[in-house]
Amino acid sequence: MSRTTYTCHCGAVIQYNHDLEKESGTVSRNWNCADCGTRVPSTIAERIQHQHPT
Repeated sequence: MSRTTYTCHCGAVIQYNHDLEKESGTVSRNWNCADCGTRVPSTIAERIQHQHPT
């Protein structure tokens, strides 16, 4: 299975769990870029959540 990566508009490459922050105060899972706080699409974020550095 290939790795999922996402490049935020701030230039940060999001590829691991620590690159994401869960948006607090929401019932559903909303994930943001840990660098700038921009929302990451939920389908991408859910895949990234399961990736671990090797």
